[in-house]
Amino acid sequence: MCLFSGCAVKPEYTLQKATGIEIGLSKETNEIFRLIDRKNHLIAKTKATGKTLFFSLPTHTSPSLCYAIINNKGEPLFDKNKGIKITSVYHYQQKKIQRNIAQQKYNSCARNEKPYAARVNKTWATLNKNKLFNGRTCNLPAQRAVPPFPKTICGSYTQCQKLAQDSCIKNLVDAETCALTLAKTKVHSSITSVSCGALLSSLNGEKYGIGAGLQDAITGYLDQHTKNMIDSGEYGKAFATGALRVLFTYMRTESCKTNFTDAAYAPIKRWKQRKAYIENEPYQAQKQCNTLIHHYNSAFDTSENNKSCMKKQQEQLVYLTKWIDKEKKASSVPKTCTFR
Repeated sequence: MCLFSGCAVKPEYTLQKATGIEIGLSKETNEIFRLIDRKNHLIAKTKATGKTLFFSLPTHTSPSLCYAIINNKGEPLFDKNKGIKITSVYHYQQKKIQRNIAQQKYNSCARNEKPYAARVNKTWATLNKNKLFNGRTCNLPAQRAVPPFPKTICGSYTQCQKLAQDSCIKNLVDAETCALTLAKTKVHSSITSVSCGALLSSLNGEKYGIGAGLQDAITGYLDQHTKNMIDSGEYGKAFATGALRVLFTYMRTESCKTNFTDAAYAPIKRWKQRKAYIENEPYQAQKQCNTLIHHYNSAFDTSENNKSCMKKQQEQLVYLTKWIDKEKKASSVPKTCTFR
């Protein structure tokens, strides 16, 4: 009688599962049904098997949309304007994604386990080879003996400066006296100046280099030039040349004092640097040992954090796997919604 009157198929029950929707029908049919959203987009379609419909749903099925089921004629399976919300597929897929992420993290930590453990062993072995390490901290080693204070012609930088002042002024006076004496010989002043410079250097036990000879020659030339200007009555030029000679002599004297001070103070300066180095040595050695402790602690913490990562991800994997296995077999009645 239903064949002629067109008795409609009605849903007996609706269940949502991890992979889709199961609907029990009021009678057997071989019709094709479609699952659509409010915009009439096709989500899935299936053919009834006896008195059962099962829609296998895509993993991205939204849990917030309202869905309806229609037959080939566009007639709704549920009551008019009535739909269902499907949440189980989304939640099941989210848990699977979370499990995949947990598995990836676990695998990453597991790959690091051996290298991190090897680093801990290596840094510990290096630390134990250090003689200052006492098992927990680093001892401060004894300091080496500081060399005795050098025997020098001056005991401080100030004394070296004073000695330079006295010595350079004395040499200047001696050079000027020598030049005046030789000037009586009518030899060109540049030659007498060089001769005096060489003589004084020899008497003082110093080397007379090309640079000093050149400076003495310039001084002698300026003296001779000034003398010639005076003899010819060119007093203005003689004054200018004389002033230049005074300036040149002043610069030579200042250079002499600087060089003398630096040379005299050099042994003391080297001794002070050596003393500071020796006094700082124990602290540098202790610092290097403490650096090894830091490297070991860093390696140990990294290894322990990696172990914690493995443990945490393992616990997460166990929880998610149990949840997925349970939900795979479970079913629930979906919430209804207004489909318009």
